[in-house]
Amino acid sequence: MKPYDLLKGSIEFASKQLEAFKVTKSLDDVSTIVITALYRKIIELSEGVRVSAANGLAGPAELNYRALIEATLALEYILKNPAKMDDRSKAYKIGYHKLQINAVNQEIFSEQERRFLGRGLSYHQKELELEELQEVLIKFNELQNQDRRGFIPKWYSLDGGPRSINQLAKYLAEENEPETLVSNLYGLLSTGAHMYMALNSIKKSGGNLTIKPVKATFNCNLDEYNFVATRSLLTSAIAKFTREKHPEYIGNLRDFFKRIRPYLSVN
Repeated sequence: MKPYDLLKGSIEFASKQLEAFKVTKSLDDVSTIVITALYRKIIELSEGVRVSAANGLAGPAELNYRALIEATLALEYILKNPAKMDDRSKAYKIGYHKLQINAVNQEIFSEQERRFLGRGLSYHQKELELEELQEVLIKFNELQNQDRRGFIPKWYSLDGGPRSINQLAKYLAEENEPETLVSNLYGLLSTGAHMYMALNSIKKSGGNLTIKPVKATFNCNLDEYNFVATRSLLTSAIAKFTREKHPEYIGNLRDFFKRIRPYLSVN
């Protein structure tokens, strides 16, 4: 089984698990909501890597991979300390709603557009008023007020946490987290996200410059699109989600790992 096939099989397993979870479980608390949403995002971004690669789109595959690392870091940080899991989940939710509100308030919209956006804005504002969020919201607002520009803080920076995604990655790596959480990998990929890597499509052909085609040749037998690393991030998330929120699926998880284990050492 090649890296592409292992990734495809892992995505199918995780997607099936998520559907089973939705049938038997309720999103009845903030930590379950946030952790399940992050798990879904990790599956989606893994599929984004696979689909982009299958179509020979190296740039989108890399951006999906970078976002996958960030989502994995978020899940890792929330689950890192069980005593802080609820507060970190609440901070993540608060940050999400604040960013949505800020996006509307910062843009210049017509009156008609504002009426259209009003319903969504009202939803986000009401979510921030939930009683269960108030204690963490106070801390969040205090941290935001410390910034002279009033910028919304990173959700993971509450209670003296990391102030940037790279600091978060380094913190988790220093705490002996899995090899997939290597901070310099995120730093490497961040250049592509900022579009500085657009010029890597220029190459020399003979004595002249030329530009690469939009779609590259795809070979499922090679790992040119981070298939191994993507699968590793995804399977790590599968194990953590199962252990924390879906223990009824542990038997399925064991069977799945037994099936793929013989192929891991050669990839």
